[in-house]
Amino acid sequence: MENGQEKAQYDISKGTIQVLLPKEQPGQEFEDLDLLGRLLARKQDPNLPPGPSIQVIGGDDNPNPLEELKAMVDDEEEDFNWEMEQELPREPLVSSARYGFNLQYSAFFDTVQDEVLAVIEIPDLEGSTPASRRELRLQLENDKFDDDHYM
Repeated sequence: MENGQEKAQYDISKGTIQVLLPKEQPGQEFEDLDLLGRLLARKQDPNLPPGPSIQVIGGDDNPNPLEELKAMVDDEEEDFNWEMEQELPREPLVSSARYGFNLQYSAFFDTVQDEVLAVIEIPDLEGSTPASRRELRLQLENDKFDDDHYM
């Protein structure tokens, strides 16, 4: 410090700034500044009593509460009817066709139906299933196959 003022030094080659700050109380020692874990640890509130803050209030003479809980669960399971009538839904499970990588896309071609028909030969893409698209593809390939072209 020069004349009671703080002095800061910047070393451009090292990229460091060194600032000298005086202590509020000269001669005060700060221990464990090199122990980051201790600096970051939360201090316990002095108003709280030390030790666990969980206390069991009331209860019965059953020394094992797990046995009591198991008995309660067993009673509930006996009352529950596990046999449920199962029926397949009558409507299709998939509301619209899914396509693309990992079947992530649907309803894309609704808005561009006219433009897509020039490229894609499936007339109703949104109402088709993967099996019907495959069948249509194979049929179109067989119809357009020309033996003379490959001879």
